[in-house]
Amino acid sequence: MDSSRTDSTRYLCAAAYLDKAFRDQAITQLLEDRHSAVAATPGVNLATVLEHCLVARRRKTVRDLILSGLAVLGALTALGTEDLTAVVPFALAAWLVVIWERWATTDQSFAKRLSRSSFDPGSIGSPKRPDVLAALKRLGGLEDANVIVSGGFSPFPGSGVDIGGWSLVVDLQKGKEAIQGRLKPQPVGVEDLYAQTASAVTSLGLDRVDIQDTLCVNGQDIRDEPRFLPDPYRCPVARVDPVVVKEFVVNPTQSVRHYKCIRVIDWSGELVLSVFLRFSKVAQKLFVETSYFLLTPVREPFHRPDWLNPKPTISQWISLLIGSAILSPFMLALSPLFIASKVQHRFELWSRHRQVRRSIDENRAFNYGPTSSIREAASDGVYRRYFQKLDKEMYSKMLERSILDSTIDLLDAKDVDTSDLRERKTTILNNGVIVSGGSIEAKSLAVGQRARALVTRVKAAATPRGTPAGA
Repeated sequence: MDSSRTDSTRYLCAAAYLDKAFRDQAITQLLEDRHSAVAATPGVNLATVLEHCLVARRRKTVRDLILSGLAVLGALTALGTEDLTAVVPFALAAWLVVIWERWATTDQSFAKRLSRSSFDPGSIGSPKRPDVLAALKRLGGLEDANVIVSGGFSPFPGSGVDIGGWSLVVDLQKGKEAIQGRLKPQPVGVEDLYAQTASAVTSLGLDRVDIQDTLCVNGQDIRDEPRFLPDPYRCPVARVDPVVVKEFVVNPTQSVRHYKCIRVIDWSGELVLSVFLRFSKVAQKLFVETSYFLLTPVREPFHRPDWLNPKPTISQWISLLIGSAILSPFMLALSPLFIASKVQHRFELWSRHRQVRRSIDENRAFNYGPTSSIREAASDGVYRRYFQKLDKEMYSKMLERSILDSTIDLLDAKDVDTSDLRERKTTILNNGVIVSGGSIEAKSLAVGQRARALVTRVKAAATPRGTPAGA
């Protein structure tokens, strides 16, 4: 899937023009923050989103500069002539400027640039500023990232809502029963388990599945790890050599864990199911752990390009003209304040960079990791279509069965007793994924055997994994 042409990328590009808070957050995370890693955004091309955010901000800045100039000239003209009618040309010019700026988010402009049929991610052009070019190059490299640096409790920032998972333990010293008695188990390697699982998932024939070896590390634990942080004054790397990954597959540490990330990106990036799988051998016991995360569709207002008619109606023209006439006096009066706030932001950004460098010097546990992504910030938390809920269930159950079957098959081939594992498999498959952390909202939610789905908006309590119900 070309992430630059997914619907999720297109909707986040629309958000750049529609939502100032989102635009500012995206520019801060993707461009202005020079020291933190960028959270994973499956199904989204961050470079394209950043370019649209910069274009939207530049358009606002040009508007405010022109309006500020008109405001100053109008005020000087009125004071010099003492004739209020002399400011009419300036007011008319301000009205035209507001119309030009609002055109970027009107029905016709959006339909022409951001509709599904006309969206062209390459039409923005390359900015000339060196820092922007460097940021775009770094964001482009995230497509092949194999390192996740987290800044909070969850080790998987950017993957969405934690919808639970399961874990189990297998005794590798217990041989399976045979006619002649218990067999002696053969050695089992975690590399073989990962390879067997990857082969089983691939054999499912899913078009939208991606399998990636990933290293997860907290942003406070990488200061003395030059493989993840070559320069303490720059952001961590997003990719390391596969030899480094293989090292942690066999010998994970407390701070660096290897996971096989199995990710299904469907509905043109609107629905992303991520399964993080880990096999670990401890004292001749095999520990199998899975964590499920879900990215739900982008918020409804950002779907605006899909609603629009590219041909303006008379009422739309009238609404644009009247709305701009009402806004233009206020925009004219406030434009100097807008420019002043932009100047203040540049100073605050410079001051913030100095403070961060000072913190890096003074704090050996400086946190280089993010806690969320702009894709998560734009998520709605609900399924927009009933079929999205069904597809999530289909993918999770198919992957779940494939993981369990491939594990059992390999252990059987190594003469390891899998009777307990088969019983656990039945329990897991019958009950599905248990929500044990995070939150998810759905139009329809059914829990337990023979449960009835109530058509309502349900939200699971955000409790840490392992917290008893009602605690």
